[in-house]
Amino acid sequence: MRSTPREIRRTSLNFRWLLNLRWAAAIGQLVTILGVWLVLGIQLPVVTLLAIVAFELVSNIVFVLWHRSMMRSGTWDEWAERWDLLLMLILILDLLVLTGLFYACGGPSNPFSVFYLVHVVLGAELLVPSRGWILAGLALACYSLLFVDYLPVAALEPDLVTATKAQLVEARDLERSGLLVALATAAAIILYFFQRMTTELRELTEELVLAQRQRADSERLEALATLAAGAAHELSSPLSTIAVVAKELEITLAKRSDLGDSGEDARLIRSQVGRCRAILDRMAADAGESAGELLQRHRVAALIDATLDGLDQRSRFDVHIAGDAGEREVVIPLSGLAQALRGVCVNALDASPPEATIEVHVAADDGRLDLRITDRGTGMDAEVLAKAGDPFFTTKETGKGMGLGLFLARTVVERLGGGMELHSTLGAGTEVRVELPLASASDASKDRNNGWLGSPRTGR
Repeated sequence: MRSTPREIRRTSLNFRWLLNLRWAAAIGQLVTILGVWLVLGIQLPVVTLLAIVAFELVSNIVFVLWHRSMMRSGTWDEWAERWDLLLMLILILDLLVLTGLFYACGGPSNPFSVFYLVHVVLGAELLVPSRGWILAGLALACYSLLFVDYLPVAALEPDLVTATKAQLVEARDLERSGLLVALATAAAIILYFFQRMTTELRELTEELVLAQRQRADSERLEALATLAAGAAHELSSPLSTIAVVAKELEITLAKRSDLGDSGEDARLIRSQVGRCRAILDRMAADAGESAGELLQRHRVAALIDATLDGLDQRSRFDVHIAGDAGEREVVIPLSGLAQALRGVCVNALDASPPEATIEVHVAADDGRLDLRITDRGTGMDAEVLAKAGDPFFTTKETGKGMGLGLFLARTVVERLGGGMELHSTLGAGTEVRVELPLASASDASKDRNNGWLGSPRTGR
């Protein structure tokens, strides 16, 4: 069975952390060897021990370079299929390295032999159960071999016949101190490794949940685009009929002076039908553009203009652009994003008193565009704020809104690698904050030949 993308990412994460742990182990072994030899003055086969540690470091360099090469070439997925076997081979190699070190410096009397347990714990966490048991058995076998043959260290095993009582006490104290240090170090390594692994796996899970939510929102967005196009198509014929009849009625009523304002009423019907036709035509066009619009570089100022264009009360918007933010660029589907942000602006207008000004603040910093739209409405309490942005949830009166503005805006923004947050205070209004990544030099090649709606981005 082929691994899922999440499993492949997890294998890469586990492999990277295993390599980090091997770096820590090799450096710790090197420091311990030099400390015991130079500081404590204990005689050790230093050349042999350093050669074993050097082999461990070189092997880790090879693994790091190989992993980076696989990731760059995109062939890691193939190795991820054999991840468990690969990891087991690395842990077996580490067991042999550890056994070589203990063989050269005291065998089972070396207090650091408790580090065999670290490998057993790692095997239990990272390997399938059957291979975890095999690794545990191999660790036991390696430790047992040290009872058969090893190079003794005089400071740990003084000659019982010729050694003085002071030497025996010193050897016992050294063994106990070494065991304490070994246990503390092993516990710290295990705790640190598993805490970091748990943290990164939790972040990976959160990314997966976000990706699933974005996929579900994208499916809803596509369904809404299809619904809009279908509604425009289906209603065009009856609206055309109403327009023709209203025109004929207007001509007929114009010939009769005894019907008062009936002619004006007929003209009003025609104008409202025309408005409905225009809205439906725009819905159909926007649906098609959103589904097939290209991702292209646009100035932030152009995005703001496109967002505010078409609003009946544009004069009520007070736009503040900080520094050169208006000249910066973003890689976006201009029509689709402007339409989504226009829905947020319409919400701000609806929420604010007729004479109130809507504040629009635009800034750019640290590679991100920061756009804030602040209304002067009554605000929302915590319960309403938690639901805001859900599809078809609205606080407007029946017939005044469908509850899709914030949902569509958030969906579009998140698909472009950005985010949207709502901050509201009862009696003071609501602020919608939109963040988008600014275009970089490498984004020049990101213009798409296919519709952005079918190519979601994720990221923060």
